[in-house]
Amino acid sequence: MSSHWPGPARPEGLGPGWEPNCAALAIGSLPHVRPGPALELCIESTPELVGWPQLPAAAPAENMYAQFAAGLPGLVVTADGAYCDRRSPSYEADLERLYAAHLSWSPDAGAPPPVAGPAAIGPAAIGPELARGLHALLDMPRERLPAGAALKGQITGPVSFALAVTDQDRRPLLYDETLRQAATLLLRLKAAWQEWALAGSGRPTVLFLDEPYMATFGSAHFNYGPELVRQLLEAVTGGLRSTLGVHCCGNTDWTLLLGGPARIVSFDAYAHARSMALYPREVEAHLAAGGCLAWGIVPALPQDLVGETLDSLLARFEAAVGLLVDKGIDKDLLLRRALISPSCGLRAQSEDGAARALGLCAQMSARLRGRGQRAGGEQL
Repeated sequence: MSSHWPGPARPEGLGPGWEPNCAALAIGSLPHVRPGPALELCIESTPELVGWPQLPAAAPAENMYAQFAAGLPGLVVTADGAYCDRRSPSYEADLERLYAAHLSWSPDAGAPPPVAGPAAIGPAAIGPELARGLHALLDMPRERLPAGAALKGQITGPVSFALAVTDQDRRPLLYDETLRQAATLLLRLKAAWQEWALAGSGRPTVLFLDEPYMATFGSAHFNYGPELVRQLLEAVTGGLRSTLGVHCCGNTDWTLLLGGPARIVSFDAYAHARSMALYPREVEAHLAAGGCLAWGIVPALPQDLVGETLDSLLARFEAAVGLLVDKGIDKDLLLRRALISPSCGLRAQSEDGAARALGLCAQMSARLRGRGQRAGGEQL
């Protein structure tokens, strides 16, 4: 797993009293091809919650769906994703292997999910050819990590995964009970393996589910109710010891995520702050239970970012927070439980653009924490 970290440590999340106080957070993807510079950018910009960068430009296998698909029965990886082919000669054996791996592991076993062989290849493992950024982080000497940093991982959420990955007839796995269950079990194993891998650093672990397809909930593209969404999220996260987060970059029914297992709910505050403000009671309950909001206030798209400055984004953030304050939620509590992030992954940016976006997150964090002032001297 790592040549620098000691043997497996039991994963632990952030303490129950942890408050981010507007810490900077990266979402996931970066435009880089080389993992080293991408990881250094993450460490420099988000030193309190160091996440590994997804690098879809490096290889098709780093697409957020193909990246976590290894181990699916009858898997075929394509240039833009993956699908399951039931006609594959290996389909039944693959399915049996996945169920066996899941049955042989329990979250209470005190050990990571099983993998086959010393190269850590199996349904649970995420190999270096699939996640260069993750393995760059695992191979980093522990002393090079920022003091006090937690480590952030991410995995594609079960709703998005099961809608984006299809069978051979282009039918989403979500609509096939056997393949939907297989996908859920696979993601559960990979999430658990990842948190054990990160826990070797001896640092607290944070694990995000990326759920862009939650924006389709309630539309003709999503023919199930909220019960299935909650069931899938809980099936993947049950037994995990990390602090959990969930990211949705579109508009959705936020009651599904604010009332779910995630302590951190990440949303596109640049475009959808008014949408979140429609759920003040749910936000208030989320905060009362110790939850946090990751405000994606720095736009991820180049055409949006080019016209923004630190002061314009601070003003936009204050206006977004104000929408919830106007609904009766305490501003101080909102800020103590806030993280500052891009609105989504930064794959569409150039490397310089990605550095600027994450740099703005870091600058906003510093300003909001009172280490800076507006141009006119007004303290934020």
